[in-house]
Amino acid sequence: MVELMGRAIGMGWPVLLMLVGLLLFFQATISDPVKKKRASFQTIIGIFCAFLALMAISNYAHNFESDSGLLPVSLVMITIMAFVMGLYFPNISALMKIGGFMFFVAAALSGYGNWLPQVEGGFPPPVVKLDFQSMSSQQLGDEGEKIIFGGIGQSKTQGAIGKGQCPLCHGFQQGFLSERAPNLFGIPDRAEERLK
Repeated sequence: MVELMGRAIGMGWPVLLMLVGLLLFFQATISDPVKKKRASFQTIIGIFCAFLALMAISNYAHNFESDSGLLPVSLVMITIMAFVMGLYFPNISALMKIGGFMFFVAAALSGYGNWLPQVEGGFPPPVVKLDFQSMSSQQLGDEGEKIIFGGIGQSKTQGAIGKGQCPLCHGFQQGFLSERAPNLFGIPDRAEERLK
């Protein structure tokens, strides 16, 4: 945390110096004590919010490549900054509260997504070129069953779906439920009966 504060000061010292200069300017030029107190307080709140913003930017810049789990901390700092500014700066109160709520939702969602365990998909299996011209009819039937049902012997299992995705709509065994398209079991026999 001390390193983060040091990086924030190192990165944004001109902004902080300008705000401190503005605070001193208000002390020297405003004669009404009530207005002076209000202007000084708002400037101190501005320095605090600027420091939070600089810490958020520094955290984001430092942890972008190394530890992405800490990136939602930047959103939390910006959320706090927006709500604090919404409380003490009445001219921009609505805008800051809306922005603070949006950053709160973003911090919650990104924090949840970043801290979940990441899943590796791995590499797909290598593509094998097949010579269909030299295959027997049994081998061709097996390859068709792999494409339609996802494996050899899967045609008897309801719900087995391969790359062809035909079983999503059609049934292929007697009694299988086919909600979208006709059951294809015994189609040659049924076609012959219809033609007679």
